[in-house]
Amino acid sequence: MFYLDPSAWVKRYVQELGSAWVHALFTRRERIASSTLGYLEVVAALSRRLSQTDLAMAEPRLEADWQDMGHLPLTAEQIERAVDLARQYKLRGADALHLATALDLSKILASINDAAVLVASDDELLRAAQAAGLPVENPLTGVQA
Repeated sequence: MFYLDPSAWVKRYVQELGSAWVHALFTRRERIASSTLGYLEVVAALSRRLSQTDLAMAEPRLEADWQDMGHLPLTAEQIERAVDLARQYKLRGADALHLATALDLSKILASINDAAVLVASDDELLRAAQAAGLPVENPLTGVQA
């Protein structure tokens, strides 16, 4: 299962380097999840980056994608873990929350012999995820690490 960080997810709706990789992920109908925070961050990013016309065109796809994805709510335990991850890896708050959520997903999936892969375009987050033992994908490189 792929945990989609907003730094990668936004590439689904804004054409930029890595967009083709993200589109392919959705086209292959892979199992994808993100946190409610991720959804909020993508909505905010699109609202800031797109014209009203482009935003109106992107929103139906975003809503459909969100409905097809696994929704991971934020919990008090994840916030506590994110505080520790922020300190340990010098992460921004939202990145620490995404890492904590992806690590929780990974733990749950491991119990059924499955795995989670964090997809992000943020180098600091990718390095922290790898250091924490989480497999990663970067749409900018398309190479699994």
